[in-house]
Amino acid sequence: MRVHRKPTRALSSFRLKKNRQPTKRARTKLSSPVPALRATNSPAAPIDVLTADEAQIEGIADVAQLLQSSTAASGSAQVNGAVSSAFVSNGGTGAETLSLRGLGANRTLFLLDGRRAGPSGTRGSVSAFDLNSIPLAAVERVEILKDGASAVYGSDAIAGVVNIITRKDDGGVIDGFISTPEKGGGEVFRLSGTYGKSFDKGSIRGTADYYKSRKLARGDRDYLDCGEAYAFNPNGGGRADVIDPRTGEFQCRDLLWGHVWIYDYAGADSNIPDTFPYLAQYDYDGFLAQYLPQYPAATDPFQLTVPSGFYPIYYDQNDIDGLAAWDGITVGDEARGLVDYDHPFQNAETLQPEVERITFLLSGEYELTDNVTAYGEALYNRRETFNDSYSQFWSYHYGEDSRGLFGGSGMNPEPSAQGWTGLQWFSPTAITDRNDEKVVVEYQRYVAGLRGDFGGFLDGFSWDLAYQYSDSQGDYTEDFIYGDAIYDYNFQTSLCADINGGVTSVTGTPCVDVPWFDPELLRGNYSQEVEDFLFTRETGDTKYTQSSLEGYITGPLFELPAGTLSGAIGFLYQEDEITDTPSDIVLAGNAWGASSAGITTGKQEQTAFYGELEVPILADLPLVESLTLAASGRITDINTVDETGDNYRLALNWQITPEFRLRATQGTSFRAPGLFELYLADETSFVRQGLIDPCINWGDAGTPAIVQANCAADGIPDDYVGGAITANLFRGGGLGLLEPETSDNFSAGFVYTPSYIDLSFAIDYFDIEINDEITTLTAAQILDGCYTSQSFPNDPLCSRFDRNAPDANDANRITDVRAQFINVASQKSEGLDFTARYGHDTKWGRLTVEAQATHQLEAYRVTLENSPVEDTNGEYGEPKTTGYVNFNLDTETPWSFFWGIDYIGDTDQTERNSEDLASTLYGVPVRYKWYTEETIYHTFSAQYDADDWTFRAGVANVFDEHPPAVSDSDSGNSLIVSQYDYLGRRVFLNISKRF
Repeated sequence: MRVHRKPTRALSSFRLKKNRQPTKRARTKLSSPVPALRATNSPAAPIDVLTADEAQIEGIADVAQLLQSSTAASGSAQVNGAVSSAFVSNGGTGAETLSLRGLGANRTLFLLDGRRAGPSGTRGSVSAFDLNSIPLAAVERVEILKDGASAVYGSDAIAGVVNIITRKDDGGVIDGFISTPEKGGGEVFRLSGTYGKSFDKGSIRGTADYYKSRKLARGDRDYLDCGEAYAFNPNGGGRADVIDPRTGEFQCRDLLWGHVWIYDYAGADSNIPDTFPYLAQYDYDGFLAQYLPQYPAATDPFQLTVPSGFYPIYYDQNDIDGLAAWDGITVGDEARGLVDYDHPFQNAETLQPEVERITFLLSGEYELTDNVTAYGEALYNRRETFNDSYSQFWSYHYGEDSRGLFGGSGMNPEPSAQGWTGLQWFSPTAITDRNDEKVVVEYQRYVAGLRGDFGGFLDGFSWDLAYQYSDSQGDYTEDFIYGDAIYDYNFQTSLCADINGGVTSVTGTPCVDVPWFDPELLRGNYSQEVEDFLFTRETGDTKYTQSSLEGYITGPLFELPAGTLSGAIGFLYQEDEITDTPSDIVLAGNAWGASSAGITTGKQEQTAFYGELEVPILADLPLVESLTLAASGRITDINTVDETGDNYRLALNWQITPEFRLRATQGTSFRAPGLFELYLADETSFVRQGLIDPCINWGDAGTPAIVQANCAADGIPDDYVGGAITANLFRGGGLGLLEPETSDNFSAGFVYTPSYIDLSFAIDYFDIEINDEITTLTAAQILDGCYTSQSFPNDPLCSRFDRNAPDANDANRITDVRAQFINVASQKSEGLDFTARYGHDTKWGRLTVEAQATHQLEAYRVTLENSPVEDTNGEYGEPKTTGYVNFNLDTETPWSFFWGIDYIGDTDQTERNSEDLASTLYGVPVRYKWYTEETIYHTFSAQYDADDWTFRAGVANVFDEHPPAVSDSDSGNSLIVSQYDYLGRRVFLNISKRF
């Protein structure tokens, strides 16, 4: 028996890999207090400040571009439109989030004007604030605290805190922005207006914003279009790719389409080339007849016969030598290059999705009394995201006469199956562009609060009390294939009218005989009747609400010799609730090629109390201009976990001289399990035994001794070949199993600001280690963890799968694997931040040079206690070093100029890929390129001010730098990771009118 394993178009697991073109940062200060720090206003931890005004001259279009390109984020994988379109990502298609230090977006806390901002998105894995929700026009600045701060801010602040400060100034601005790539696709248009007015007892501001970005399709760029093998001769020299005779160019290898896959039982006398996979391809354009022979005429009834126009493909001379049916036939290697591997549907596939956003923001405050002020905020955001894709789909069938295969009749009367005979069965594999998705998310957030000052003996103390409510409503509409329209008719031996009463088993739809072997259907052309029978478009919806009540009191406590001791106390009560309802077809488990899922619904409550002190220890002494200690502590109780979160943070700020300062922080942080990690309804999929069972052929040399011992103890024979049926994989929430993640955070650095020159320079070291990280394990990790455990069979992982008994039918087969979220992993991020700023007066004007870089010393994860360290530092999407240098020239005329340089360090995945991937192409040794070079992007722009008008124009990616080419690519020869620019050179124009 010869069979094939059908490759699917599954994208690699979020390397995280899972993006947007690199952009320039706005000017970055060395430190700045975050307003929500209350008493802890010492600059003991590094804080980056990114301003919206300065971002505009850099051609930055929105808040996501601004934040994801900061050096605290640019050295690790981010989720943006490109990544969330290419990979399954938390928040759903179109979501754009921020992950500081590469620790995950759900470990970065987001604040709007110092108060929490609730998550938004689609599907059951909503967990982070979506940067689409706030327009750049509403932003004054963004402050990034690059340090764990759960003791100050609460859950989720493991990697740091991002505080978006909205505009509060008087007056109005109408602002228009357009960005046009040189080669078309990915154009951006934005129009916004904002107006603020102060009056005797208060102020009010309103902002409206419209944003539209066009789709960037893979066919829009040659480096995204044709996915070549990108192979090289192993001993140096040029490329080793197969040539496509139809084009004379290297073969494009994207997605096999339009083939009939063959399962051959003819034995040694087969007339099918001995290769993998076994494919028959239709000759649509006459090239196959020009270069290739047809299948040799059958001399045995078990040999294959096919209708006219179908040819064997995907083989070369080595695969037919020794087969009697092919004696005397020479083919060379043209059959490799002629494989249909690059369908026109691929050119239209989305790389960056089409996005349309409308946002309204209203904020204001009013003095109720001399000591009490009421304030409020209202935010409405609507986002539509459209993603265009395509896919394979297939079924399993006998031919016209499959010679009584498996003891049955083996006869298929469906007309398109006529002419397919022999001891084989078949899997016709068609292609379709009915694989699109549209996402609509409506996000609302409201804040109402009071703040004031005390008098009397509490003179100098202030207080704040605020209620925040956010509501995210998301619909996701997708194309599906009815499962019962395919499964009901696999291996049919009669026309569909004679099966199940002529209707499908789940939906009860009158059946249609799909012409599976028809060459037109195989290449994506099918009748309306067939399309209506196979395809549907259905919608799921996600609702996420968050409400919180927070209050604090802060002020001076008493005087110490070195200054005033200040303090703050406060509380937080927060409720989160999610309901995700997949579409009906998914709930019914009737979506072909997709996992089934249930309704995810759950609620979580947390209550926290915290306190902060800022203690001036010494002042006005030799080498101690000031020495201040900030201490904070927090106790958090969460109703979904048993443990109480107790966290502390110490921050030391030592101003040695006016020019030299040392700073350090030490503390602990924690993160409560997200709602999707607790309540995710079981998603059911299937996994092959050979991919998960370490006891298959455990007697072979090279199997670890502990695995051999544990498999033997389980009664499994040493030559066990594995079960014949796939295992069920259930992935779901871990309610009742999960505890909060905890982390240890340390940072230390110095700041140098000499008085004789306009220069500031800082170096900061950071070290964050997460313990009990919440994650799901793959089925293979669960089985490996069990059978490599010293405590087998009592290791908890051994209870997460079921295996048939040795004396049962289908003995020893893995039947079910349960992959709930659990606390298992640890993760570490360690590195250095460098920041510098220099100013100098020149004859042309004031020149300011700003530079920032992050160098990652370590970045790794340990999944299980006994598992090896997964070190991703320096691999794809995780460059060890990223940075930028910005030059700003402010002249004494209305003109100012900007030149920005972004640096992305090289990455190398050769070691990992050499272990996992073969260095051969069609069996021939080759050398693959599994590394990226350092990449540098340039942006130039100019600004002209005329009265109340400002005109800005520039060019991003001045030298049209393309993403580095690699062999194991995601699109064309390019990786889909957050650091690289997929748009290419583009011109941007920004016009603002103040009033």
